[in-house]
Amino acid sequence: MASSSSTEGKSTADNGQTTHSHFRDTLDRPTKVLFPDSGGNTWLYTGATRVDLTTFLTAGSNRTDRMVVDSYGRPGARSLTSDPSGTVQVVASYDMTRRVSQVTDPSRSTSDPTYGTEAPAYDGLTRTTTVTHSGGGSYQLAYGDGVTA
Repeated sequence: MASSSSTEGKSTADNGQTTHSHFRDTLDRPTKVLFPDSGGNTWLYTGATRVDLTTFLTAGSNRTDRMVVDSYGRPGARSLTSDPSGTVQVVASYDMTRRVSQVTDPSRSTSDPTYGTEAPAYDGLTRTTTVTHSGGGSYQLAYGDGVTA
């Protein structure tokens, strides 16, 4: 639920100029960031699990996104809602240990030619070791002594 009161803060550079102003609601969630060049962001909390984000790009040009989070606050679905060709969505799912188990490629629908998924595999230290793409193929990641030229 949106809150009507907020706190304001300013960040300044070494020369004393304001680099941005930031606002938070009573639940300490960001609600607005404003930059001196008229750019910035606003967050609108429209429920316990939904956030609408507007990014001010240029005068009269904004980007709008909607994010739905799960009960742990992790992004479940993120949608670019301001694309004139239609909403583009990315959906993430998680395993029992709260790691990402699958992420969809940005697409407008499951029948979109760009639709696909990527699934990471992890080692005992929860580092990603392999990412497999639904269209076939995968890539591996190595750490420490496992890295070769």
